[in-house]
Amino acid sequence: MARQSKALLAVWTDIPADLEYAFNEWYNRDHMRERILGVPGFSRGRRFVAYSGGPKYLAVYEAGDAAVLMSEPYCRLVRNPDPLSRTFIPRFQNTIKGICDVAAEAGEAEGAAIAVLPLTRIAGREDDLRAWIADSLLPALVAGHGVVAARYAVKNAGALSAGTSGHMRPTDTYIDALLMVEAVSEADLMDALPLLDAHELSVRGAQPDGEPRLLDVIYTLHVPQRAIVQSG
Repeated sequence: MARQSKALLAVWTDIPADLEYAFNEWYNRDHMRERILGVPGFSRGRRFVAYSGGPKYLAVYEAGDAAVLMSEPYCRLVRNPDPLSRTFIPRFQNTIKGICDVAAEAGEAEGAAIAVLPLTRIAGREDDLRAWIADSLLPALVAGHGVVAARYAVKNAGALSAGTSGHMRPTDTYIDALLMVEAVSEADLMDALPLLDAHELSVRGAQPDGEPRLLDVIYTLHVPQRAIVQSG
């Protein structure tokens, strides 16, 4: 069954150790709430902390479609950050972003542990890659013990341009595509990782960016269902 969210913004970052306590308080109480509850069209925000790979923190913002990431309410937050945002956002380090459409998905539940693998697609093979991921890879992943969801997302060029214009941190890097796998435990997630085989992905038309990043959930924020319905 398909999930409601069809676009996502993924933000990985490190933060200096002396700011980490205040950074997490700001992100949980202000930054994510400002976007998920304040911008029409978002449905869920989640934060993760890495236990293998990096950067250390990942935030994922989910929306009904990529138009939300090009909307004036969202772009206004990017262009005119509040004072606390002006304190923290320039201090992000090693920041990597994905501004993406969800191209294929399986499962609906929220896992306790996730793996995220950034990809670079081989030009001219995008359709075959998506078909293989949708028809074979994702169903195989969610068939594994404890694996409750898997998604494949690809760069949205228009939303990427809108989301980066006027941003106060111009040094971010951006991914082309990603695979995300969610499981109920770290052990179940580890059992699923062999399916994210670098050679098989390369044969199918995608070059993995290193090893999958492994993370635990630390925070989830849902928009009340009535707000999602009204915004649509």
